[in-house]
Amino acid sequence: MTHPILRTLYLWWLAAILFVLPFGYDTQAYDVLSTKHTLWLAAIAITSTVALVYQWLNMRVVWGTFIITLCFIPTWWAGTHFIFWWLPWSQVMCCWWWWCLLYDTTSKERASSLPRSLLYAALGSLMGLAAWVYVLKWAPYLQPWQLPPSRLATVTMGNPNHLGAYFCVGLPLFFAAGRWWIPAAFFVFPALLMTGSRLSLLATAAALLLGGCLQLLRRRWLEGLGVICLVGLLFAGSFVLSPQKNLRHLAGGWGGLSARKHLLRCAIPMLREHGVRGVGWGRFRQVFPEYRGRCVKGTKYQRDPQHVVMLNLHNDWLEVILEGGVIGLLLWLFLLWMGVRHLRQSQLSWRVKVWLAVVFVALAIQMAGHFPIQLPPVMALVLFVWVCLARRRPDYLVSTHMNADIPVFLRWCLLCVWGVMACVQWQSYRAEYVFVKADEALELGAKGAYELLIQSESYFPSVRVLNQKGQWLLRQRRPLEALDAFYQLMKWQPDAQTTVYMAEAYVQLEQYDEALKILQRGEALRPGFQPVVRILKHVKELLLRRTQKRTSSPTSKPSSMTKPAKP
Repeated sequence: MTHPILRTLYLWWLAAILFVLPFGYDTQAYDVLSTKHTLWLAAIAITSTVALVYQWLNMRVVWGTFIITLCFIPTWWAGTHFIFWWLPWSQVMCCWWWWCLLYDTTSKERASSLPRSLLYAALGSLMGLAAWVYVLKWAPYLQPWQLPPSRLATVTMGNPNHLGAYFCVGLPLFFAAGRWWIPAAFFVFPALLMTGSRLSLLATAAALLLGGCLQLLRRRWLEGLGVICLVGLLFAGSFVLSPQKNLRHLAGGWGGLSARKHLLRCAIPMLREHGVRGVGWGRFRQVFPEYRGRCVKGTKYQRDPQHVVMLNLHNDWLEVILEGGVIGLLLWLFLLWMGVRHLRQSQLSWRVKVWLAVVFVALAIQMAGHFPIQLPPVMALVLFVWVCLARRRPDYLVSTHMNADIPVFLRWCLLCVWGVMACVQWQSYRAEYVFVKADEALELGAKGAYELLIQSESYFPSVRVLNQKGQWLLRQRRPLEALDAFYQLMKWQPDAQTTVYMAEAYVQLEQYDEALKILQRGEALRPGFQPVVRILKHVKELLLRRTQKRTSSPTSKPSSMTKPAKP
């Protein structure tokens, strides 16, 4: 297998994952973001497997896998369900393998040729244009072709997943374009404006401002002034393309800094109770709703659905500490120390170090205050941009030298781990596909919808399957089976809407006291939630009627043999 062919295929595989494939498959059958994550893991798995077979990796792969597994042992020991710890564990493992794969790459060509720089500029432009068209065509829950551009940009802002995907592939190509970065910028920055939120723009502007100032300190006046001018264009473009979500509205409104500060205040009791040991990887969404309900009650955010329904803190750094505790914090510090140590010892040019600082500042700001992004993709993003820029050539993704440090036994063990992870991921994907078909059957009232839900649950259990299964059983007047599904759902992910369904099941069983108890928990999870308030009022009326009926009815009826006395 020749290395140039493998490098080219891998580069375009990443491009297809992030941008091309969402255009070519049924968006009703698969979620675009989860598909990107799944194919992302598949790309890492295939490449890492090839690297293992050809002995392109060394013993740091084994040690990293062992350390990551140790971090997840407390979560397994606490009895957390499989579906919550498996995905974070597999994604973090994939990120580590990918980092090891990219860290071991070498570059033979240090001088950038004109055709290669033009190629990278063209690819970066295509990525930015693809991200722009992607948002234009698939604005969530809207018909974008009927909206003006300003309204379209407003409603699509706040979803950073497209921005994170664009950062992964578009910006490394943009940086690699060298002196030909201006053609790429025509499509890069509109894509940032169209797909980023206010804090995305703030992170990008701050990072680019830092890069421009550093270039000016090195007396590179043209590059420094050009980057600073781009900061001004970003700021001005945010007012034109997104009049309601620009940098001027950064402090207030939905998703503003004041709302994030309020959510951080909700996490202080969690830090006091779980700051040392952590709640467990993947268990944050199970624990946070209780604390959020206590914090939201009686505040101005009580009717704000974005901060009452969200199961995140809008701060990825704090969620890492809450889930992993001291162990997770030490893991991050270890990775940071290893990265700084490698950066100091590396023979990198000043230009590459400037862009590395730019990327790290942008990601730090985004993780500290961004709309919630899943941690593993952020880790993959950091490692990808870091190593690609550190190695000067983002297309040299396969090592050209051999490392025979891993013994044969350990190599086969790691390959078995990859095989199991691939099988479970495939089961998860099949379960998602069957669930979508079951959901369509439920909407049409077709037969066999419940059997499809059971089939999806047998492939890979999920919260969505339990929710639909419980609602279907409730409509079929089978409250006991519905309660089993809803209790499992509340154990996995507490939610006020689930308590409404459970109360309806208890009303069908005429157990009004139990319905009252579960609705009180729903009120604690989400204060002022109207469905809970309405059914709570209804249950109290039913309970009052039953009490009045019992008190009004005589305790003992007179015997028919007794005759009334004559006057």
